[in-house]
Amino acid sequence: MPLPVLICQRLKREEQRERSRGRGAEGEEQRERSRGRGAEREEQRERSRERGAEGEEQRERSRGRGAEGEEQRERSRERGAEREEQRERSRERGAEREEQRERSRERGAEREEQRERSRGRGAEGTESKTLISKCRSCRHKLRSTLSFSC
Repeated sequence: MPLPVLICQRLKREEQRERSRGRGAEGEEQRERSRGRGAEREEQRERSRERGAEGEEQRERSRGRGAEGEEQRERSRERGAEREEQRERSRERGAEREEQRERSRERGAEREEQRERSRGRGAEGTESKTLISKCRSCRHKLRSTLSFSC
């Protein structure tokens, strides 16, 4: 083979090796970038797991608060029922007091009627109730109950 052809072939092989080495370096850079992206993805997955755990803790706390809220609502309902019972007892006591007042008024009216009847019987027996005192000296009946002499 002629020398120029050999030289040309040799130069081509050199260029090929050079390009190959360049591609190798590029490939290494590519692999490095890929490893970096893999690490980033792993960090992202780790953060995501942490957020998931935080979310679960949050839900757990929320469930706890929900149970506390339910207990609080239950206590509130019980207090409301107690207050209603108390109001009912108060109404009953008020009704009893009203009945007692009514009976008291009736007894008062009965006593008043009794007094009226007594006055009527007294008036029938004597002409006047004022003729109850007598003069101390002459025993004359007096119309006034305040003086004791004629």
